Amino acid sequence: MKHILVISICFLTHFAFNQQYKPFEGILTYSVEQVDSTLKKAQFVSMVHIYTNDTIVRTDSESASLGKQTLLRHLGLQKQYVLLEFNSKKYAIQQFISKDTSASKYTFELTKKKKKIAGIKSQQVVVKSKNYPFPLKCYYTNEYNPIYLDILKGISGLPTLYYVATENGLLRYTLRKMEPLKLPATTFLFGKDYERISFSEFIEKISK
Repeated sequence: MKHILVISICFLTHFAFNQQYKPFEGILTYSVEQVDSTLKKAQFVSMVHIYTNDTIVRTDSESASLGKQTLLRHLGLQKQYVLLEFNSKKYAIQQFISKDTSASKYTFELTKKKKKIAGIKSQQVVVKSKNYPFPLKCYYTNEYNPIYLDILKGISGLPTLYYVATENGLLRYTLRKMEPLKLPATTFLFGKDYERISFSEFIEKISK
């Protein structure tokens, strides 16, 4: 593959927060469901695939407005690209992530309940947030780093079942598969057919 733009430079750093977790390289697969207020009725929306080598995270997802999207995050450089196609043209939207020093919007209350999700031992936690209509029972594993998802700030492990509040209601994300494997370097690359652009430039383009 010619003219490949490399997200990562030869800069491998192990962070202090990684030391308490098992390193993971492979694929995480989550299902996304729209749920009602009872949390019992659910409608399948899509699947989300997360690829990581413990330094870079690639998230493949899909939305109704922008179609398939890929997010590439470098955990050490605080830098990311959003890869998407709009009006038959491919864009790599570059973003620099400032360090988040704000307090968490979530509070967590552990329960005694545990269960296996996708074969992973998971601890139940009741999550409260002003974004949620009511406290929600989520699950997480304290064996793996929450940084792969970058969701539920303050949770002490990787969420295996969690909720995201949207304009259209609650979405439930459930871990379906955790597959450790060696990923090829091309997993975290994108080609010259993508136009590198800032977020503000992209907004300007689509507004026209």
